[in-house]
Amino acid sequence: GREDHDTIINLYEQIGSIWEHRLFEEEQAIHSYEKLLEINSSNFCAIKALSTLYEKYQSWDKLITIYHFLIEDATYNGKVDDEIYYLTKLGSVYQNEKHDANNAISVFNQVIALEPANHNALQALEELYKTLNKSSDMAELLQQKLLNCETDDERLELDTHLGNLYNKELNDTEKAIDIVKLDLGSMAENANITVDSVTNDGKFVISVREKDTTQALAFYTVNVNDKTFTKKEMY
Repeated sequence: GREDHDTIINLYEQIGSIWEHRLFEEEQAIHSYEKLLEINSSNFCAIKALSTLYEKYQSWDKLITIYHFLIEDATYNGKVDDEIYYLTKLGSVYQNEKHDANNAISVFNQVIALEPANHNALQALEELYKTLNKSSDMAELLQQKLLNCETDDERLELDTHLGNLYNKELNDTEKAIDIVKLDLGSMAENANITVDSVTNDGKFVISVREKDTTQALAFYTVNVNDKTFTKKEMY
């Protein structure tokens, strides 16, 4: 009955603990705790113990399962600090051990959602976006960091970083619009200049419309890298 079930659980908890803490036979302890989870899948004693032991023995897949449970538990109990702690641990297993950038990004974004200025998560995301060549996502991230930075030094460094990123890595919308304005000359003052799309090879498709009538005046395809463009006039 119920009492027998509880007694068995108690027994396994004690056996696991003895193997782990008194006899220092950690593999035996893992075995006992895993048996305990077979009987009682949400046994917190076993889960906490295994989170330490799996990390020590680098059983990453099993550890991921354990972290998911601990994150759910923290969410359910409204323990935000624990949630952030285990999300960060999970993110770094995906990033550093499993080399799974997409899952890592997803997890670190969950951290940012809970704590926008979380240094570890922002740092990790920056590295991950760089690895995937997702520069525009990285720029958004840096802008988010700028909103949350507390010191002038930090702000200066982020500004510099963002500036470099725009110049080197991003197809810079501003630059494309400047090229069009330069070509239009004084006509630019009475026109709305809009980036409509970016082609697969990174060229900007820009429309120029009259401010008052919104009538199309011209369409440009601009290559920011060598400052060249093609132009189709509508007037």
